[in-house]
Amino acid sequence: VGVVRSLAAVVVAVAWVAPAVATTAMVAAATTTWAAAATGIVGLRQPPPLLLLPLPPLPRPAAQTVVVIVAAVVVIVVAAVAAVLVIVIVVMAVVAVAAAAAAALAVAAAAAGARALKHTLVIEDDVRTRFFIENFGFDAGGQLNLRVTNFRVDGADWDDAKADGRVGFVIKRSEVYSSAFLEENAQVPCLLDSDKAIDLDRDYVVDVEGGNRPTRREIRVNAGQEGFYNTYFVSCLPEGHTVSFRLDLTQYNEAADGTKNYLSAGRAPLPLLYGVLSATYAGVLVVWLAFFIRGHAASTNRVHHLMSLLVLLKLVALAVKTVDYHFQAHDGNAGNWGLVYYVFAGAKGLLMFVLIALIGTGWKFVKPFLSEKDKRVFMVVIPLQLLDNLALIVIEETAPGSQGFITWKDIFRLVDILCCGAILIPIIWSIKHLREASQIDGKAARNLDKLKLFRQFYLMVVTYIYFTRIIIYLLDATLPYHFVWLGDFFTELATLTFFCITGFMFRPLSDNPYFSLPDDDGGASGGGGGGG
Repeated sequence: VGVVRSLAAVVVAVAWVAPAVATTAMVAAATTTWAAAATGIVGLRQPPPLLLLPLPPLPRPAAQTVVVIVAAVVVIVVAAVAAVLVIVIVVMAVVAVAAAAAAALAVAAAAAGARALKHTLVIEDDVRTRFFIENFGFDAGGQLNLRVTNFRVDGADWDDAKADGRVGFVIKRSEVYSSAFLEENAQVPCLLDSDKAIDLDRDYVVDVEGGNRPTRREIRVNAGQEGFYNTYFVSCLPEGHTVSFRLDLTQYNEAADGTKNYLSAGRAPLPLLYGVLSATYAGVLVVWLAFFIRGHAASTNRVHHLMSLLVLLKLVALAVKTVDYHFQAHDGNAGNWGLVYYVFAGAKGLLMFVLIALIGTGWKFVKPFLSEKDKRVFMVVIPLQLLDNLALIVIEETAPGSQGFITWKDIFRLVDILCCGAILIPIIWSIKHLREASQIDGKAARNLDKLKLFRQFYLMVVTYIYFTRIIIYLLDATLPYHFVWLGDFFTELATLTFFCITGFMFRPLSDNPYFSLPDDDGGASGGGGGGG
């Protein structure tokens, strides 16, 4: 709430202060020109007018010194005022970012910072005999460096000579994301010994060394060996044993000039992609504010201002994501930029869900209130969405090989889908009520228009949810390693399209069909959000 309020304050401050800054700049420019003409620096007989008002005539040469002094004082004062106004905006922006960073650091305390491509995984007393750790897309010239230290079994140092079975890591190559490798070979007693599950011409097996010695393996990817390299931990010990170790895994691709890129081959275009998207949303925001909000101020309401805030949050989230991917690519670790991104992205996601539900109920468009049914939906959706966003932040900041990682990620993705379904309920209520109301004589045509609009909005929301939550998930699992970035591209393209269509459908225009609904249509208006 603090972050959203701070960002809203920044928007309001910019809207109020920007004209003042522009005016002071014009005053400073005109005063400077007038002083220059007075002293003969610029050959003008009469200075240019300011805001269509003529300035005083140029003084006589005897008074030029006084004019220069007065002009200098005016310029300094005007510049100081402009600087103060700009500083106010900057301070408010810093406060908003600081609030976001504080929230991010609070989450960081509970998360293991393992988003880096210089991957560190610490396992303590884990009973699992096999689990997925990480995957990475390599081009020719890429390198994988694996190092295992402090390996213990049942709390004691590992002695491979006296062990009841092998323990190690499998690095398996595939063309697509291959996290189903363990499930497909669940019946194999020991994957490390299986020639059917592991092809030693393509895959690698790294046995853990005993005697408290670190285990190291470096793999250089040559031409013809490109693809996804999936790292798994495998223990062939009898069930019931616990293992503990620290794994340091560094993966990168190397350009011809020796520059290292720590992003997977399929994610290398993402910094540019998100940079272009952030610029696109900046253009969308300018068009929305200039041509719709400011151009039709009399028809705007709170929902339109929330739409402006939503686009701003999306813009900031994409800009932070660009910086995040930039540092990941160059350093292998983006620090807390990822956490800051999740704060803004979480705020954006929550606000988007609220806006969809508000538009679906007709609030501020058809009726000025929310029914009890609407309020109950919000009381369920908003806490679930907050919990879902918080959990996804923690999960994304946790190493994939950690205990319960896959399970929790699937659970909270399911919660996200349930939230998507819940926000459709008010729209369904409105469609049902309008279908019944369209049969009333005298109001049939009007209610049919409403029904058509609600159906269009419902179909658009369902399509967006289905595409971004299901189709993209299936697409990510089947894309070749070099085209993984297409999943992000199609997701963001769908979101941009959804934003633009929704904004156009419910734009603040006097001839918008949503605003042309009469206020005396109490039955339909009251039921537009859930049966009134």
